[in-house]
Amino acid sequence: MTPEAEQPESASGEPPSEQVSAAVERERLGGHRTTYHANPRGLMVPAVLTAAFLVLTGIGITAPNMYQVAVCGLLTAVFGALFLGARYANRRYAQLQIFEQGLVVVDADGRPTACRWEALSVRQKVVDHYHYGVPQGRSHAYTLKGPDGESLLHPGVIPHPEHWGPAIQDAVTEAQLPIALAAVRRGETVSFGDISVNRDAVTAYGRSVTWDRIQKVSVDAGAVSLNDAGKRLPLTSTKVSNIPNFFVFHALAEHLRTST
Repeated sequence: MTPEAEQPESASGEPPSEQVSAAVERERLGGHRTTYHANPRGLMVPAVLTAAFLVLTGIGITAPNMYQVAVCGLLTAVFGALFLGARYANRRYAQLQIFEQGLVVVDADGRPTACRWEALSVRQKVVDHYHYGVPQGRSHAYTLKGPDGESLLHPGVIPHPEHWGPAIQDAVTEAQLPIALAAVRRGETVSFGDISVNRDAVTAYGRSVTWDRIQKVSVDAGAVSLNDAGKRLPLTSTKVSNIPNFFVFHALAEHLRTST
């Protein structure tokens, strides 16, 4: 988990509510670690733009220029939709609470949704940004889904994903890698989106290659490649953002590749 001393301003160690405590006890999530709060400032830009174009539309209605009225009305509708979308997102999500054995997403009405690490699906999009070759920082986006496939948290709502995202990934990997290894050893197939693995081979988009032919599992420019010995092209070059629980997949693939 991320060191407590390095937590951002949006994080706190405040105790969970009664509703959250009940969900935590039901799912056996253990002790509370950190709470991250949603960012209401996401409403500011679309709200201001919507108000500005409403004013322009009102002015345009009093003028004979119907083209101005139409353009301002259209822009008002667009930014109004953005405002309503941002308002809905900020109402839907209020907090992300991290516990020893899982997490809880709390909506604005205080209703919690709890999920243990072994049941959580995480998709990540981590991008390094450059301007004329000069590094401009790194952005993080994470999508969290529960065991039923329903989204628990969309990107962009809870600030500082660079703090809580890696912490969640580490916890999920620690919880799910032993489960995946045990399943493979029993002869089962474990799927990660469009890629599936078993103890003999890895399959991507209908094509299978035995582990003794996979030379390396490499990641470059946000895509993971499975290099097939003797082939010019890899078995697959899939975006990391398309692979649920990527770190579990990567660790499992490396283990199977090197132990075969």
